[in-house]
Amino acid sequence: MEGALAIDPHNYLALSRKAYAQYMLGRYAEAATTYRAVPDLYPSDVEMRSGLGWSLLKAGRGDAAAEFRQVLDLAPEYATAKTGLEMATGGGE
Repeated sequence: MEGALAIDPHNYLALSRKAYAQYMLGRYAEAATTYRAVPDLYPSDVEMRSGLGWSLLKAGRGDAAAEFRQVLDLAPEYATAKTGLEMATGGGE
């Protein structure tokens, strides 16, 4: 991954795999930073934006709900974003 990112820092596949690996290792703040790079490049990518939301939520960041809302604006039936938003807001939405 790092080799691919050294050549092309905007490589979608390398960024998404790196973010997922960081998330699975419990390195949520790092995963959020990596996930954030993808929606900046591809704003309508709901999967990566959802990954960002989950990383922020697991890292204890209050801005997770905003990411889940953005996913739901793009894909209103996206189940993991609905669940994430409920968890981020305490089930109030």
